[in-house]
Amino acid sequence: YLEKYGHYEGAETFEYFDIDTYRLDAAAPDFHTAESLTPTDITFGDQLALTGYALGDAGNPAQIDQPEVASNDLLWLRLGWQKTGDHAEDLKVSALIYNETGQLVTQVDKQLISNILQVSSSDWAIGANEATYFLIVMPPATPPGQYSVRLAVYGAESLNRLPVSIDGQPDTAADRLVDLAPFQVTPAQKPVTADDLELALPIQQELLPGLTLVGFETLPGDTVRAGQEVGASVIWQLSGDKLTDNITMHFIAKPEEGKTEFDISEPVGLAGPGYPTSQWQTGEILRGWLKARIPPSFEPGIHKLSLSLSGPAGEIIRLPIGDFQVEGWSRNFDPPQPQVEIKANYGDQAELIGLDAATNTLSPGDTLSARLYWQAESEFAEDYKVFVQLIGPDGLLHGQVDQIPGGGQFPTTGWLPGEYITDDYAVALASDAPPGDYQIAIGLYNSNTGQRLPVESPDCQSDACLLPGLTVQ
Repeated sequence: YLEKYGHYEGAETFEYFDIDTYRLDAAAPDFHTAESLTPTDITFGDQLALTGYALGDAGNPAQIDQPEVASNDLLWLRLGWQKTGDHAEDLKVSALIYNETGQLVTQVDKQLISNILQVSSSDWAIGANEATYFLIVMPPATPPGQYSVRLAVYGAESLNRLPVSIDGQPDTAADRLVDLAPFQVTPAQKPVTADDLELALPIQQELLPGLTLVGFETLPGDTVRAGQEVGASVIWQLSGDKLTDNITMHFIAKPEEGKTEFDISEPVGLAGPGYPTSQWQTGEILRGWLKARIPPSFEPGIHKLSLSLSGPAGEIIRLPIGDFQVEGWSRNFDPPQPQVEIKANYGDQAELIGLDAATNTLSPGDTLSARLYWQAESEFAEDYKVFVQLIGPDGLLHGQVDQIPGGGQFPTTGWLPGEYITDDYAVALASDAPPGDYQIAIGLYNSNTGQRLPVESPDCQSDACLLPGLTVQ
């Protein structure tokens, strides 16, 4: 609340204590928790309920309860919680800020701790009500526009996000993020200079009269793989008179030895759609973001990257950025001949063609060597992991391996529709595994959320394929 009603001035360090100094923006502010929470009906994994929230401008006392914040200033956020079920590990919450195009701008993570008893969430009593407070800095050069706060709750050790239910209904979003509340970012009241920013590639070049490319905070990288999603953060300054046209930017890639150019990102405003260049003020320094995806069809080798600026009449200027290496693998479009044919469809994105197993008989402590054969049906937007599980006659798990296909060599975002992927596994059977008939469970899941792809096959469950034929002696 000192940051909410004032500004940090500095700190003094002494032998046994430190003193932090704040300057209040108004005389005798009310430091009580006076904000009224907007009620919510959101639960995370039947373990925690979000009972309400409030947010506002921590940089301007006159606007303290308004859902807005100036660029390069502080947004305050209060969350109300109730523990609804036990959990084995402590929980943390992420407060993430996104712009209107879905670009992550910044985030703050906090462990859920009781404000009075100072104990973690696993030690809270069932039914306990607690609150979490955030001060979120809008980074320097964040452009004005519409933004939103999103939340995720996850295990402090496992880092797995908890599933979400909203108004009593499971939320099926793969990222397990709650879109909590919108707010507005207004123009910066504190001056921003290039020295306030950490640039990976400083440029300071005037590309158009009055428009300077300050540099790149982030770049796609020197080495990328086919199918990978990459991004860049670009810093601009209106160094001259106001622009009359709205300018857009996008990335262009071209193989070093080829002639064909590829637009690997969509044209976007230099500072996003909410703040077109015609509205910029002289001297402003602003950030824009580019999202690009290296097509899976890109051949391995050196490619040249350029930044293109366009106006209403088309391309205005193109700036070479540098070279990057695309990594890939030899593609196979010849159908395999597996020992066991399966033909299970996973979410219309891949088909499990079949399986080879070195043996169908194991002893406790042995390792099952298995080869899976996949065929890509459509391009993957995200990377998925494969799980191979050994399910005993007791219905319990007695061995498991989870990995990116090919031990990381064949990530799903690089699969080309129609190609076949050979995927090897070595699954150790537990030393205390009971004898009997076993099943091999095979599935695909999003490694960020844990959500599995649905499976369609007469011999498979809804989210895994169960194969019989393995015996433990």
